[in-house]
Amino acid sequence: MAVAVGLVAVLASAGLAPQATAGASAARVEVSIGPPGVWLPIGGRPTTLTLLAKPPAAASRRALNAYVTLQSPERACAASASGDRVRPVHTIPALFAPARRDGAAYLAALAGIVVRQRRETRACVWIARSPRARGLAVSETIPLLNGLFAASVTSLPTAGGGSRLYTLDATAATTAFSFATLTTRCGHVYADPQSRVAPGELATESVAFGAGSCAGDGSRFSFASAAGASLGTLTFTVAQALAHPIAIAAVGGCELDPLADLSLATAEAYVTADGCRPGRLLSAPFDPALARRAVLEAQIDGALAELAPAGTAVDLLLNGR
Repeated sequence: MAVAVGLVAVLASAGLAPQATAGASAARVEVSIGPPGVWLPIGGRPTTLTLLAKPPAAASRRALNAYVTLQSPERACAASASGDRVRPVHTIPALFAPARRDGAAYLAALAGIVVRQRRETRACVWIARSPRARGLAVSETIPLLNGLFAASVTSLPTAGGGSRLYTLDATAATTAFSFATLTTRCGHVYADPQSRVAPGELATESVAFGAGSCAGDGSRFSFASAAGASLGTLTFTVAQALAHPIAIAAVGGCELDPLADLSLATAEAYVTADGCRPGRLLSAPFDPALARRAVLEAQIDGALAELAPAGTAVDLLLNGR
């Protein structure tokens, strides 16, 4: 379960979460919205909210409950759940019950949650014995992916070796889109049929090139919404594919699928070039089948992230220490 691996890594890091409040010494919590193990916060439809919590410092705190609201980011979280005046207040009884323990952490999920906002939501989490008790642990503004489109083209060597091709990855969380490709090889232009992509699906296309490539060889990728409006174009050349440091062409948000099996340096360069920010370095148990400290996946709030708004801090989960 990706969220469990990520959480163990998160809790092992020095600073758990910048959104944790100063009064959260009883428990350190991260909030993730999306299917279990996946960071995919979308408003207007049922989803799952997952709390990832570090064990409390004292045994007497194990009777604590978690209270959660999702509200407008313009509102501040109150000191207690009952004082927040936002409804509904979602309750997770006995957050630190033994049945919720998963390795070094506690996991609790609320299914069927509907985020009412469309651009951002504020998650308020209180860890307390009752709704009236003070215990604000988290006040976090979470961006929502409604309407977000992202595409990138690059030629990324994996940690296990390189390959002579460049690859398009494109996705939109809640809307359908299409793309068309024109590829130039030594003065000849080849057009691929237009491809249609359903909401939430990943579009990927790789273009191979050889040692005999000509100057100016490359591809042009054009994207359009289901209604036909342009979502942008990306042009990528063989010269860019051979560049060092890596070259990347990107449009929209951050498309994070290409990060798996990259070296740390390459992954950090990709995240930056894609328009996001490298965040924490997290460690998973070492898998001898993979290169040590190769990147396993991108994460946000302890869960796998494949799409994020530009400017988001993206954590990298590494293979071993």
